Amino acid sequence: MLTEALDKVTRKYEITGSEKQLDELESLLAWAQYLGSIGHSGTAEFSVDGDGSARIEVKKGNSKIKLDDNDEHWVNKDGHIRHCGTEFKVGLN
Repeated sequence: MLTEALDKVTRKYEITGSEKQLDELESLLAWAQYLGSIGHSGTAEFSVDGDGSARIEVKKGNSKIKLDDNDEHWVNKDGHIRHCGTEFKVGLN
């Protein structure tokens, strides 16, 4: 079965965090890149300890990135996460 090639775009992000956090994020991205290059499907787990030091900041241009187009789905008026519990999934297809 042939699949249509996806149009690719290039985006630049600025990510601020500890050296260890950025190394771990780079490792996750490297695995995604490698698995795509060999045509292998897989699942990766990404853990965040929000009460600890896992407080990275990601900007695209001059703005922080958002969860989605409707942040109210994820964050209540007090700024706390709702609806997702402790797990969420993101897939690269």
